Amino acid sequence: MAFVPVPRTEYSPPSDLRSEVVQPWAIRQIVSMALLSIAAAGDFANFYITMSGLANEHPLITVLVVLALTAAAVALAHAVGLLLRERQQSHRSTAPTVLILMSGGWLFLGVSAAIVRWVVPYDDGSAGAAAQFGDQTATSDDTVHRITSLLLLGLYLASGVLAAWLAYRDHEPVLAARRMTWRRLVWTGGRNRWNQAKLVRAETRLQQHLDERARLAANHAAALADREALAAELKEYTRVLIAGHLGEPVATQGLTSQQSPRSSHPADQ
Repeated sequence: MAFVPVPRTEYSPPSDLRSEVVQPWAIRQIVSMALLSIAAAGDFANFYITMSGLANEHPLITVLVVLALTAAAVALAHAVGLLLRERQQSHRSTAPTVLILMSGGWLFLGVSAAIVRWVVPYDDGSAGAAAQFGDQTATSDDTVHRITSLLLLGLYLASGVLAAWLAYRDHEPVLAARRMTWRRLVWTGGRNRWNQAKLVRAETRLQQHLDERARLAANHAAALADREALAAELKEYTRVLIAGHLGEPVATQGLTSQQSPRSSHPADQ
């Protein structure tokens, strides 16, 4: 049976879809990323000051916890902005419970850090100065510490609102869905090309095996024909030898012509 290759088709997304979803970064996106980075840096400093008063003896643990808190705060604020934009533009609104949980979790982080800073002062050597200069210095340091805690709380709230606003402004649900579709198309196209290359290699190996099988079958048929021809030649030669041994030309003629010698003998007639 002849080998028939499987027909292959390559899907290419329309060019207008690509030009719509694949766009170079504008200055607005660059500014947004810079502002979001500054907000994340502010949250990092905020949480670092908070954690330094609790686990200053373990700097590695402090840095890890601060990184986790910063990522959680920025991610929650960004998610709140995305949910608000989706609720505005899509008919399928997000459940209010999810939005409340996101906002509450983000606010809880900031308030908890402010309470910790308010209760546990940051140890920067001010305690020794307070003990040296008396109660007036201690009262002044306590006032500065509380004002700093409020200022850092305001910084946390401002950075969170900024992250939510950037997500709300830059997020477009329809375009995001099209971009997701485009990425899936690109991924599917790449997988398709990879599988097509594997299929071509498999077809080539299969064709080689089929050609080798046909060659072996032809060689077998030729060898079988040679053996049958040799067997027929040996049979004829055997008849000749038997007829020569009997010494009867009529028997020889009958053997070589494949006729019965008894039917051609005069005594049998």
